[in-house]
Amino acid sequence: MNDKTTKDAEQGDAEAQYWLGFMYEQGSCVIQDEKEAFKWWTKSAEQGNANAQCMLGLLYDQRSSTTQHYKLAVKWYTKSAEQGNARAQSNLKKLNERKNEEASIRATPPKAPPKAPPPLNEDTLMSNTIEIIKALAILALVPLFLYLILMVA
Repeated sequence: MNDKTTKDAEQGDAEAQYWLGFMYEQGSCVIQDEKEAFKWWTKSAEQGNANAQCMLGLLYDQRSSTTQHYKLAVKWYTKSAEQGNARAQSNLKKLNERKNEEASIRATPPKAPPKAPPPLNEDTLMSNTIEIIKALAILALVPLFLYLILMVA
């Protein structure tokens, strides 16, 4: 690990804190440790480092399943975006679009159940019954007609 980076980070240098966080996140020259990355990015972000703020936004965004994480992602992306960080601006836009889409889905009322067919009245029931009886009678006569045709032939 770069001893100068560590020393500068420990002395409060926001840029060194950002890079030390990056090194821990990537496992570059140190054992990869997300908690350490988070710690150093938080220190850097609190001092106004736009890159560290964007990275904190990203960490919270990846866990935005809770309202608290979503709010923290928005907070850090916004702070970074206000300083002109293009990645934070893009991520904030995507996060808000995703949340708006989720809210829209939740706000959509469920589909109404299909309408039941109208109740059958006595005339319709009688008419349907007669049609069924006619169809059955014709089907019953088909074998008889086939028999007669074969007998004549």
